[in-house]
Amino acid sequence: MLFGIFALGTQGGTDMSEFSPIAEFILVVVIAPLVETFLVQYLPIAILIKYTKAPSLLIIIISAACFSLLHTYSLAYVTYTFLSGLMLAFAFVVFYIKKNSFLFAFLMVCLVHAVFNAGLFSLKYCSQ
Repeated sequence: MLFGIFALGTQGGTDMSEFSPIAEFILVVVIAPLVETFLVQYLPIAILIKYTKAPSLLIIIISAACFSLLHTYSLAYVTYTFLSGLMLAFAFVVFYIKKNSFLFAFLMVCLVHAVFNAGLFSLKYCSQ
């Protein structure tokens, strides 16, 4: 979490200065978790689980690498998002195994991602 705060500063992150706080909130807390979870957790994990015999650890690492490639603002941010991606991919695999449902895993990881982003968003605006 502390590294997440650091990553939001000058070391990385998208320049959101052109957006109002409400528009930024919608982008960061609603749209980004939905799109990113679909692209870098749901698609690669579902495809790899369904069509390969790849071990879960490899699937999680591949998903985390994809997640970090969406956040190439700086080396620090890539590192931070790779670690975050590991946690999100791990959660996706655990939720999938628990319910045998890609939809359930997708929704739960979207929720985790949205809550995390909401926390960082709040910290950004509370520190100003």
